[in-house]
Amino acid sequence: MLRFFSISLFLIVCFFPIYSQPAELIVIDLVNPQVETIPMSRLFNDYIEYVPLNTNEFCSMEKRASYYLTSQYIIGVNTFKDAYLFDRKTGDYIKQISKEGTGENEYRRFPIGSYGFDEKNNILYFHDLNQWKGFAIQGDKKVTKITMPKYSNQVLTLPKEVGGAIRQENDISLNKNNDWHKGEIHNPYPYGNDKYIGYVNNTTGDVAVSLVIFDKQGQVLKYFPNSHKYVKTSKMNPLYYGKFYDYHNRVYFMETYGDTLFAVYPDRIEPHIVFNMGDKKISYEEAVENVTYTYGRYDIQLVKETNSYVFFTYNVCWGAADNTVLVCGYYDKNLKKTYVCKTLDGRAGFLNDIDGLSDFNPLLITNKDEFLGVISPDDLSLISTDSISKRGIEIITQAKSMHAPIIIIVHLIEFKCK
Repeated sequence: MLRFFSISLFLIVCFFPIYSQPAELIVIDLVNPQVETIPMSRLFNDYIEYVPLNTNEFCSMEKRASYYLTSQYIIGVNTFKDAYLFDRKTGDYIKQISKEGTGENEYRRFPIGSYGFDEKNNILYFHDLNQWKGFAIQGDKKVTKITMPKYSNQVLTLPKEVGGAIRQENDISLNKNNDWHKGEIHNPYPYGNDKYIGYVNNTTGDVAVSLVIFDKQGQVLKYFPNSHKYVKTSKMNPLYYGKFYDYHNRVYFMETYGDTLFAVYPDRIEPHIVFNMGDKKISYEEAVENVTYTYGRYDIQLVKETNSYVFFTYNVCWGAADNTVLVCGYYDKNLKKTYVCKTLDGRAGFLNDIDGLSDFNPLLITNKDEFLGVISPDDLSLISTDSISKRGIEIITQAKSMHAPIIIIVHLIEFKCK
C-alpha cells in the first residue's frame, strides 16, 4: 500500500504543472483511520435548524434532489429537471427559478445541481446548450450568460508534444471549426473578476486538458494538461462536475475519481490535500470504462476545509445505486488525525445525539461553513421516537403531515450564533 501511495504522489508531481511546493501537504489517511461512532455534539453546536419544505403539486422535490443555501433561502434542484426557491426559516414555497424553454429568462437543458451556485452573488446556473445562463434567485437582475469555451471563437485543440513537453498557451486556436475532442464542462465556478474555472470531462479518452480558466465570452485564459488518457471502448460519455470550494481567498479543486485536491493559482496548481486510499482508490480510466471496477472502492463525494478541520464524504459502492454507503469523516488539523464514522445498518453519518433524529450526512458545506443535510419523507418512518427530543418529535410530526423533506442546517461549535 505504501508503494501504491508513493506512486500516486509521483504522478501528481509529474503530470501537473507545479511551480513550487505547498507549505504543508495535508494527507488524509483512509487506510488506517480512527473509525468510531462520532456524535454531532463533538463538532457541532446545538443551534440546529430543521426546515420541513412546504412542497406541493407545483414544487415536488425528488429523493435524490440537491440543495443550495443562502442566508434567507433554500434552493432545491431536481437533477436534470427544475429548481425551486423556499424560505429558509419557514420552508414555505416561494417560486420556481426560471423554467425550461427558449425565452430570454428560460433555459433549454437543466439546472446545475452540484457546484452550480454562485454564493457571493446568489446566482444559480443552468445548462443552455452552448452556454450557461445564471439567474439571480431574487430580484429582476439581468440574466448572466457565459459562453462555453468549446463553442466560443477561441477553442482548445489537442496540444502537441515538442521535445517531450506539452505546449500550453500556444496550443489555443482561433479557428472556431477546430474541436477539442468534445471535452465537456458541466459546471462553471466563479474565479473572480468575471472569470470562471471548469473541469473538463475526458469524454473520448484523449482530451488534452483537465482544467480551464475562462471568461464570460468563453475565451480560455489558462488551462492545465490532462494526465488521464485511456483507450475508449464503451459508449459511455462521462459528464462529471468539478468539485470546488473557496478557502482564505483561494479556490480549490478536485476531479472526479481523484485522490488529490489542488489549490488553483492564476498560473499553476499545487497539491493541497491527498487522500491515501491504498488499494481502495478508484482508477478514473477503469471506472469510466468498467463500472464494476468501483465495487468496494472509495469515491470522494464532498470535501470542504475549515480553520480546524477538513470534512469529507465518500461512497463505498457494492453494486446498484441503492446499495451504496455514504461514509462521513473529518481530519483534525491540530491533531493531524483522520476520523471516519462507523458504518451501522448501511449508514455511516454523524450520530445525532442532540435531538435524536437520523444520523447527519452533510450533502453541502457552504463557503460560510454551514452544513446542510436532508431527511427524506421515506426515511421519517424509520426514525424511532424513543430517544427523540421534544423538539425533534414536533419537527417529525409536522413533516409527516406535509410528506415533506426536512432540511437540516448545522454549524460548527466555533461558529458564533447570532
